[in-house]
Amino acid sequence: MKQHYNEVLLDGCSIEYKDISLCKINDYYDRAIKKELYQVHSDNRNFKFSMMYKSLSRAVEKFLEIKGSVK
Repeated sequence: MKQHYNEVLLDGCSIEYKDISLCKINDYYDRAIKKELYQVHSDNRNFKFSMMYKSLSRAVEKFLEIKGSVK
């Protein structure tokens, strides 16, 4: 599953599950942000969260952690 999410993000797509999202923020703000950054964001009322990650694997891990806790 992690490998699939990595490939989806590297292809320029974002991933959403209920009210949780994972995206490569540079795809939206390419001129303002020079480093590759990934954002994990949750608007879930039981698990509010938003964080930027330099590491794709850490971002995917956090996304899966939140996804598992809001089922």
